[in-house]
Amino acid sequence: MEPELYLVRYGELGLKSTKIRKRMESVLIKNIQLFHLREGLECLVDREWGRIFVHTSDHAATRSILDRVFGITSYSPAWRCEARMESMEKLALKVFEPLAFEGCGFAVRARRNYNEAFNSQELERDMGSYLWEHVDGLHVDLTKPDVTLRLEVRGKDCYVFSEKNPGPGGMPLGTQGSGMVMVKEDKDLAAAWLMMKRGCRVYPVDMGGNWQELEKWDPELRCLKEGEAEGWHANCRISSMTSAEFQASPPEKGEELVFYPLIGLSLEQIDELVEKVKMGGEKKMIL
Repeated sequence: MEPELYLVRYGELGLKSTKIRKRMESVLIKNIQLFHLREGLECLVDREWGRIFVHTSDHAATRSILDRVFGITSYSPAWRCEARMESMEKLALKVFEPLAFEGCGFAVRARRNYNEAFNSQELERDMGSYLWEHVDGLHVDLTKPDVTLRLEVRGKDCYVFSEKNPGPGGMPLGTQGSGMVMVKEDKDLAAAWLMMKRGCRVYPVDMGGNWQELEKWDPELRCLKEGEAEGWHANCRISSMTSAEFQASPPEKGEELVFYPLIGLSLEQIDELVEKVKMGGEKKMIL
């Protein structure tokens, strides 16, 4: 059953002041739209306080896009109904039945915002009882359930879903200045990616490396030629020096601001990060 929409969550930007938060939400929404536009897809994006909703007709493509949008901590394919018990029970059963199996351990998790008609714990209990009565072969497992059905009540609407897929996290791309990185080796990609995750707009300089891998993560990526970089303004320079390289040959001090995002990572972590960059979000990994 194809989802009706994608419920998108964000993390750090939710801690900002109301004015800054709204601005960063707008940038995040714009980035989602730009990815769809670049791939020739239509999408409709709505938002409420704390959530973004993405409507699309190409679900596989949208999942791939949401895997690569910085600022997204997680997303869920979801279905919407009225926040009335009868409507929620009907939709919950429709979503849950294809996932259930004989001997299935299940749990129901609920949360609510701007709705005083429901208590989250009571909703979990009542919905769990309803599913247990209408689907054979179930048992409750609140510790390690095989299937977790989730309900999020927001005002007059309820969103029902079971999946919770991780996004890349961080800050929306383009909200934290700009940086320039010389791309010659694969580790340069890792350094650039970590700065992009912090919201920095990165301009790769073509030094013979595979800078095109970064296009998977930035719908507006612009690569600079070596000569062009000399007159290009950016807020900082990004270095891919590792801790061992830094200790062996400390860089000279200068007026230019330089970031060293790989300095605290092991070679194994850097290799894993390079693989993630090249996979374009297909391989889930938590750093």
